[in-house]
Amino acid sequence: IFLDVPVDELKKRDPKGQYARVESGELKHFTCIDDPYEPPLQPEITLKTHELEIEQSADILFRRLEMDGILEGAPKLTPPGLPNPDGDEEIDLHVPAHLREERMAEAE
Repeated sequence: IFLDVPVDELKKRDPKGQYARVESGELKHFTCIDDPYEPPLQPEITLKTHELEIEQSADILFRRLEMDGILEGAPKLTPPGLPNPDGDEEIDLHVPAHLREERMAEAE
């Protein structure tokens, strides 16, 4: 996942004050400032979070994870509040039982 955000936006969002420390000279070799940064050439997912609401970014991410078969079995209410065609039974299992062992081995 590539979060494609301009450095000026990163400075605005900086909760730890790291960019201020870089500008004062206290912190050296900071990526994108005095050390180079090379963005990924072919990221699987790119999110321009400075142009999207949090919900939009999450939606793009979850749709891609579902499309790639990483998230499976999660309830889908579209639009929110309407019952699912399966009787609105909530299934809190993201990997089907028959794939659990294979995915656990893959994760190790």
